[in-house]
Amino acid sequence: MVIYLNLILAGLLLGVTGKIAKWVKSRLLMIIPIYVKVSLK
Repeated sequence: MVIYLNLILAGLLLGVTGKIAKWVKSRLLMIIPIYVKVSLK
């Protein structure tokens, strides 16, 4: 039973970290081009 709960918790954590990683990635893809334009000026 404990092992089963640990697997569920691990799955939830992986799902959450995956969502955060995607969100951060999309934010970076939005920010980096702007940053590059500003630094090239």
